[in-house]
Amino acid sequence: MLAAAFNEEMYLKGINYFNGWGRYGAVKWQTAGKDWRKDYYGRIPLWGCFNGKDTMEKEIEVASSYGVDFFKMLWYPTEPPREKGVEYLNGCFKDFLSCPNKDKLKFCLEFSNHNPFGIATDELWEKAVGEWVSYMKEPQYLRVDGKPVISFLWIHYFLEQCGYDEKLAEKRLSYLRETARKKGVGEILLGGGIIMDHIIKETTGKILRFFDFTTSYNSLPADLTNIDLNEQAKYPYKLLSAHVSTRRAALQMQMDRPYVPYLVSGWDPSPWSTTKKGKFFEFPTREEWRETLEELKIYLDETPESRLCGVKMFSIYAWNEYGEGGIIAPTVGEGNMKLEELKSVFGEQYGK
Repeated sequence: MLAAAFNEEMYLKGINYFNGWGRYGAVKWQTAGKDWRKDYYGRIPLWGCFNGKDTMEKEIEVASSYGVDFFKMLWYPTEPPREKGVEYLNGCFKDFLSCPNKDKLKFCLEFSNHNPFGIATDELWEKAVGEWVSYMKEPQYLRVDGKPVISFLWIHYFLEQCGYDEKLAEKRLSYLRETARKKGVGEILLGGGIIMDHIIKETTGKILRFFDFTTSYNSLPADLTNIDLNEQAKYPYKLLSAHVSTRRAALQMQMDRPYVPYLVSGWDPSPWSTTKKGKFFEFPTREEWRETLEELKIYLDETPESRLCGVKMFSIYAWNEYGEGGIIAPTVGEGNMKLEELKSVFGEQYGK
């Protein structure tokens, strides 16, 4: 029971984990049929380019040694198939649970429900819930105040995928909670991602009462037209970091429940872009990354309403979004830099 049994002065640190780097043709390492790794050599992970038990075991070791508390693993509905390789996206759960060093880290599930990954029918919903609850029974599943933590990537997409039917949304969320109770898991802590003001007002706010906390996966500045930038350059990381910080404070003010904050470790999807144009940002320097972490630490210390059951908790986008540029995992280009600064600012694992 984290809130009661662990040091309340410490910080519960989670990192999103994406299992899209399978050995089934390396499609995520390719753009238009071309392997992009040699053009973005610095992004190559040190512990292996492909997901699997062997890679996961090394990732658990290095993450835990730098104070990471849990992987927030993206879960995707695989029925019906939406894209090539979708059947492999949830393999991280099996890989994690089969690792001999799994006790060094916790994990939790985040339903990656962005389109087209919604769940359309009650039958598929019940099947998904059964799988989610089975993971919650595992000793390494993340619990706060004795309750397993689960979140949906975006609340507004969940309502959209329920046909904007609030009663159906309530029915499905009630089924999730009731199943957890019946299977001996107990009460859960259900979170949901929120994004822009107009979406909060028009959709998210209609079913917010069914969630215990809110958070965000990632967000980009809406308007950068006043920034002097030529077509080929990238925006400075500080603009991205400042946006996340400003939104964090604004979203917490709009909520009547905890808003568990997040950080963006980077955003530059150039490897996956055929035009090389868009809202791409430079990777943070060590100094910029440290400043971003220190700013979040101050926020957590000074904003008790953001704490989940009294716990100063946050997540980072992301461990291994190599194509999008959200990267904490050790790479050829950065080594362990981001993990080193994370441990320097936030210390050891929670409770140690």
